[in-house]
Amino acid sequence: MTGPIEALPPLAHKIFTNIDTRNRIVHEIATRTGQLTSQQAEALEQRYDRETRAGPIAVKPMREIRDFSEAVSTHAAELDQVVNKLIDWYSLLVRASNLVFQIEYWSRVKPKS
Repeated sequence: MTGPIEALPPLAHKIFTNIDTRNRIVHEIATRTGQLTSQQAEALEQRYDRETRAGPIAVKPMREIRDFSEAVSTHAAELDQVVNKLIDWYSLLVRASNLVFQIEYWSRVKPKS
């Protein structure tokens, strides 16, 4: 078994390699989620405006936003993949933190002679 000092550099490399990926993922997901939510809200506002001007009419199902269902299902599948990547990245952070704590602990328990 390797010691914590030897195990830390490979983890550090993986962590820093994935920082940009993590930031891009979080930004893209947040942006896409906002766009989908905005489209849905806009469609609801337009329906409300039409019904307010025309007076009460028989309730009709809301029209589907063009490709909205497909976009949501694609987004959900991508989100699942992204969540798994982020879980792996945070797992690396936890393992690296554990190694740092071990190094710090053993440096106090067994001071250099």
